[in-house]
Amino acid sequence: MLKAQKRHQAPCTRDEWDQRSCSGKGANCPIVIIGTLNGNRVRLSTSKFLPPERARDLEAARDLAVLWGKAGAAIRPEEYSPAPAEAPAEPAPPRPTVEMAVDTFMADAKDRGNSEATIYKKHVVFEKLLKRFCADKGIRFLSELDLNILREWRSTWKVDSLSRYKRQGQVFGFLRFCERSGWLPRNFAADMTKGLGKIQVKARQTGYFMPSEYKAILDASALGKNDPLALV
Repeated sequence: MLKAQKRHQAPCTRDEWDQRSCSGKGANCPIVIIGTLNGNRVRLSTSKFLPPERARDLEAARDLAVLWGKAGAAIRPEEYSPAPAEAPAEPAPPRPTVEMAVDTFMADAKDRGNSEATIYKKHVVFEKLLKRFCADKGIRFLSELDLNILREWRSTWKVDSLSRYKRQGQVFGFLRFCERSGWLPRNFAADMTKGLGKIQVKARQTGYFMPSEYKAILDASALGKNDPLALV
């Protein structure tokens, strides 16, 4: 802390030193600034730092002491260069929500000319299932869809293994889309793909027609009985 103080000496008209009286009219005592500056004791005369007409002005000396505190050094007023004000930080972009990501993903699918059947399947998986799941779980932001949440969501799919396999493939496509859009970290989709693993599809036994059934189908077709493929 720094303090400006008068030093009683000639040609001051006061009979004896008194801080209050030496500051009044007719007093012409020199001024020193005393105190601690950056951890060092200082006792410096203002005559070395202020022009002669202001060197014995107590208010000017007090302003100089404040200036030294800001600058961290004993300098003349004209040497002070305040630090440039920091530019205001740019506002962070809004965090992408699950709803926004799904809406953008669906719009992109339509723009790329996906078939109506494909659009409908994506609509079921993302606009119905994913949005509903996130609403029930209180999940708002896309970044909240970590591996455990995706596993929990997958466990709600009440379909056979082949449908689950295809749905999971659609999820990977959605995550890659979000990653390319800059909404998810790099390699996020690959990490989720590895973490969720591959769904094993149970083989379905192919049905077949008995000879009589096959013959009936051929008889009912435009080929008729004379077709070489007809069974006799």
